[in-house]
Amino acid sequence: MKENLQRAITFFTSHLRFRPVLIALQKCYHFPPVRRVARFFDPNYIRKIRPFRYQPSLAHIDWQGTRLLVDVNDHIGFQTFIRNEPFEMAVYAIAQKLDLSRGDVILDIGANIGTASIPICRERGCELAAVEASKDTAAQLLRNISLNGVKAHVDVIALSSETGDDGFLKLHLHDGNRGANSLQEDWAVSVVDNLFEWVPSQSLDDYIARSPFADRISLIKIDVEGAELDVLRSGGIFLSHNTAPILMEYRIDANEKTRAMLHQVLDDLHDSYEVHALDEDGNKQPFDRNTAYSNVFFERRKQNVTV
Repeated sequence: MKENLQRAITFFTSHLRFRPVLIALQKCYHFPPVRRVARFFDPNYIRKIRPFRYQPSLAHIDWQGTRLLVDVNDHIGFQTFIRNEPFEMAVYAIAQKLDLSRGDVILDIGANIGTASIPICRERGCELAAVEASKDTAAQLLRNISLNGVKAHVDVIALSSETGDDGFLKLHLHDGNRGANSLQEDWAVSVVDNLFEWVPSQSLDDYIARSPFADRISLIKIDVEGAELDVLRSGGIFLSHNTAPILMEYRIDANEKTRAMLHQVLDDLHDSYEVHALDEDGNKQPFDRNTAYSNVFFERRKQNVTV
């Protein structure tokens, strides 16, 4: 019964996603009933119940001086548009608390279209080092960087310990939520998933070794949809002397495979980093390894820093 109801709802919402309807949702989003209705219009919700094929539909939002080009036919763009604020504010909050400024570099691994890091880089004058594997997503990322006059280094690669087929790995694409694109074939699957693109791969150590900003990295964000452990293990040399804090999702409720992977991340980083949960304002909270969090914060143990 529930499944039939969901299919009926998404049949209508998938055909009612006209721009005037989405604008109405945006204007009234502050009302709780509208927020509950809006989730049924989210492409990320629809794609899990019925086929959703991506057709770009671009819109702009302006938030505290930051202008972002978003795609309302994709989860991150849709949520940014109807909330009229950047999707994922953890980097913004943490960078404020760290008092980052001009000359500091934010390394955003899995940058998507830049909603997490561009606002704070524009506001504080930080440099952005953005790593994004998908070419289509990177094109929109570049447009947002340009719109906001951010100083940025952008690499369209996947960071991995695997060399892949002639230096390329298969990136699995998820229409409706391109933010869930993943090197893991079974990550965040949709009703229909058969799209992919070949992306060049490189280890985190190799990436850092050729970068001109390695000694100025002040904050690292890693959001690579199930490949976090592989990214970290590809950067053993860098992490042995890195002092910048690391921000990551900690969704152990995704599935058992992800839970095991994230627990291994904790074990790998335990000797060098202390981990904290974060509230919505970026404040550090006690951490429980068996609780899911939107974001966790790895802070270097000062006594273990090596030169």
